[in-house]
Amino acid sequence: MNERDEAAPLLPGAVRALRTADAVALAVASLIAGLVLIAWFVPALAEVLPDGWARMQRTTALSVLLVTAALALTRRPLRWRVVVGRALLAVVVGVAVLVLGRHLGGETSGLLDAIVAPEHGHLVATMSAQSAVAFLLVGLVALLPPDAGRPVGYVLDGLLLALGAVSLLYISGHIFRASDLLGSSETVLVSLQTTASIALLTLGLAARRAPFGFHAVLVRDGIGGHLARVVLPIAVVIAYGSAIVVERLLVTGDLSLTEVVATMSATLAVVLTVVVVLMARRILDMERSLRAMSVTDELTGLRNRRGFFVLAEQALRDARRTGTPLLLMYFDVDKLKPVNDTLGHEVGSRLLCDFARILRAGFRRNDVVGRLGGDEFALLAHGRSEDADMLLGRLRAATHVANAEGTRPYSLSFSAGAVALPPDSDEALIDALARADAAMYADKHAKRASEGQGGGALAGAELCSQP
Repeated sequence: MNERDEAAPLLPGAVRALRTADAVALAVASLIAGLVLIAWFVPALAEVLPDGWARMQRTTALSVLLVTAALALTRRPLRWRVVVGRALLAVVVGVAVLVLGRHLGGETSGLLDAIVAPEHGHLVATMSAQSAVAFLLVGLVALLPPDAGRPVGYVLDGLLLALGAVSLLYISGHIFRASDLLGSSETVLVSLQTTASIALLTLGLAARRAPFGFHAVLVRDGIGGHLARVVLPIAVVIAYGSAIVVERLLVTGDLSLTEVVATMSATLAVVLTVVVVLMARRILDMERSLRAMSVTDELTGLRNRRGFFVLAEQALRDARRTGTPLLLMYFDVDKLKPVNDTLGHEVGSRLLCDFARILRAGFRRNDVVGRLGGDEFALLAHGRSEDADMLLGRLRAATHVANAEGTRPYSLSFSAGAVALPPDSDEALIDALARADAAMYADKHAKRASEGQGGGALAGAELCSQP
């Protein structure tokens, strides 16, 4: 797993889905192989199974059961379970190697003949070379720890990719009736039951490796993970769907090969264009959401310090260009520290949220309101210096109304400082904010002198509900 994967957290729902997929895949593969293996020795069961069940050879069914047993054992990191599980996997790898040796014409010892009889009626009772390749890969992948890091992890990912390719190849062989891909003859081939079992084992192994492997993006949060989960099934459907349509058109003979190629090329171009546009729109929506999150205060829903400066700088440039006067106000919520100390930070957070709602409701939508941090807020509004007292009076009236409700264990009040920003001024926003901050502290000190009340402090980070 690389640093980019580590940066995005795992989705809890995806992790639970992986565990479920792993368990279901092993259970279904065991059921298929178990029924077939019993049917080889119990004629009564063989009579009730669908025709073609015997195309899954005893060796193949036994290999599936050994792999599922090994994977079930290694789900818990107990030493004896791991040792037994790896021993079973070693048997599967050994059998696959022996079977491949027989199919390649090499000499085999009596060990293989002891495991699989050379003949059983009219069917050769050993797996096909294609099945042996699949089980060799399954055994090797299962032998390596799923959380392996570099460089073993690269080997594991490569083997898992190869196993996935083999599984898809066998699935395609059945879909398109390409028997040459499945075996050397009608009696020695990768049966439908075997293909299903191999695909299920591949799914289980991929699920175990997913949080750590190259395909970890599929189960991680973020834009990349979301798009991968959407695009992957679409890509598979497009690939198989277009191939099936081409095959049907060629089989029916309604169109010539060149006409089919031309038609499918145009169709795929249109489909892929739509997919690309939809994905691009989705990316833009997610980027917009991320940008909004990066400039929004998590507690109050107002702009955070970064967002306030970005929007206020732009508003200041626009005002100077159009000759519009502005007022910059700096606020400090009073008595927050005593509230935090006596009632708790959760109540202190509600105090900040109440003040944020009053600020939001008391000004126009095109005014810039932000929480700079802790109990400090800032506002950039349209207006002249003579409007400051009126605006502050309106805010204080709103706090009096809120306090009169009597539903809060605290009293809302604030200290404020305001400075005018005439359109012909070239003062930087940070300097104007420092002047407003100084004016606010002068107001706070005056209130302390007359009332003897304390200042502010930081509060918790509970999300405020929006009005």
